[in-house]
Amino acid sequence: MVATGCRDHGRPRGTIVFTTTEVGAAGERVTFYGVRPDGTGLVRLPPGPAGHAIDTGVSVYDRVSSSDGKWSSFSANEGLREGLYVVRSDGTHSHRIARDFALSSAWSPTGERLAYATSSGVALVDLANGRRRRLTNERLDDPGNEPPFWSPDGRWILYRRTDLDAGARWQDHLQLWVMRADGSGRHPVTHAFPVDWGENAVWVAADLKGTAAPKLPLVSLSTAHTITTELPIVALAAEGEQAAVAQGFGSGADFGDTGGRVGPIVVWNPRRRTTALVPVHGCGSAHDVLLAAGRVGYDCDNSSEGYTFRDTLRLGSAKLVHANGGEFAGEFLYGIVADGRTAAFGVLSQTVDVNRFRFHRRTRILESVGGRTKLVRTFRGEDDLLSLDDGRLAVEPVPCGTNRYCGAGTTVRVFSPGGRIRTFALDGRPVLGAALDGPRLVVLQRKHMTVFDLGTGHRRARWPVQLGFSSGAEMENAAGDLALYVVGAAIHVLRLSDGRDVVIETPNATEPVFARLVPSGLFYAFNEAYAKRPGRLAFVGRSELEHALASRAETG
Repeated sequence: MVATGCRDHGRPRGTIVFTTTEVGAAGERVTFYGVRPDGTGLVRLPPGPAGHAIDTGVSVYDRVSSSDGKWSSFSANEGLREGLYVVRSDGTHSHRIARDFALSSAWSPTGERLAYATSSGVALVDLANGRRRRLTNERLDDPGNEPPFWSPDGRWILYRRTDLDAGARWQDHLQLWVMRADGSGRHPVTHAFPVDWGENAVWVAADLKGTAAPKLPLVSLSTAHTITTELPIVALAAEGEQAAVAQGFGSGADFGDTGGRVGPIVVWNPRRRTTALVPVHGCGSAHDVLLAAGRVGYDCDNSSEGYTFRDTLRLGSAKLVHANGGEFAGEFLYGIVADGRTAAFGVLSQTVDVNRFRFHRRTRILESVGGRTKLVRTFRGEDDLLSLDDGRLAVEPVPCGTNRYCGAGTTVRVFSPGGRIRTFALDGRPVLGAALDGPRLVVLQRKHMTVFDLGTGHRRARWPVQLGFSSGAEMENAAGDLALYVVGAAIHVLRLSDGRDVVIETPNATEPVFARLVPSGLFYAFNEAYAKRPGRLAFVGRSELEHALASRAETG
């Protein structure tokens, strides 16, 4: 219900226009009514032009008045589609503006112009002359919940679009764009900084004061060894002189979303300049790629909507394990790592006492060497497998007890081949990741990277993590004097001997991004926003990486 008009001598003037849905022999029909603000003069208003009567709608909602009070817009449920309608304030000239699977709209602050979002882009209609214009021709992720917004002077329009296609989740890839009201001058205003969905972006006529974005210590590396992929890269593994990337988010990335695709896994050797494609069959999604003994492994994920999880770990032509679980009970694949000829993985088994709603968990760690799989460890409770190096395993115990929900792990346990176990209890803060590298354990927490000596258990070094505006980092791996972690779309290279932290320059990068150190250098992968072939996989030799770190240290 929308009130129009103004107040005069203490008495409200104008007309209140509202709708009802009437059910009759011919079906459901939406009817407009008008009433004076004092409750008198109730009338039924005439329908719109022929062919535009709203007699198929199930419900009418989101009614908004134009800034000049001459028009109102509203949405109508029309079966599988949605209709966007406008009507004069007196209830006449009701007609449909657009019809799509999802719609949202916003009136301009300076007149009778209505901007609206559809599944194929943003459009504009000028009710003064009836002129319509398509402003963009790009797929919008959720046009029903992501309406355009106007600048205060009515000259610009703010809207959202996703920086990756192929089924990417909007949580990680929704960016803000602006354009003039005629569709010209389009450009992004956020970069690798995903925004939330819904009506939470506003345009204010003022300059705001706050914390400035941090300046990252960027290093530019040669891109002579780079390949692209047709679909976004979702996982990276590296061994020796080659790397493997999984591409395409697929349908399992967002609980039953069927909008994604899964591409073949790309295996690349930059020194030999060879590229091989490993087909992926029968998988809703394929991620957690690994390389072991020259064979490619990956998690074949066929999870579906309704908390049904189905994962099969494949290595070459072999199926190492199949895990099938539900919301409360079952088996779940829990951590996949590789080192040389060995692939290791965890399987979490969970049961529930339905009478007392108590949960019981057990974690098994298995290893596969040369096609033979064996059980190496069994843990009571939930333990996350983090790293494998020279026969040693690093796991993170997860505090759960018999409750449904678990806490954050704050310790790391390292198991040596001879049976020795050492527990590294940190400062009580959550562990975000860990990597084994020879005689050292490198642990990532929210604000620090800590290096431990595996022999003595003593702390060797502790260095700060550069988070910027982000709330957390992700551990990639560690080798030699270097450790890698990712914050948002930034790949950080941390030198463990002195704490120098630099960021690899990746122009127009968007999540997810990955990095892996090998003896000969560094493989890293990211996705370029809005590119037709978004995936980027690059290799940098060890000497070039060290030179870039040294140059940055000199320029400081």
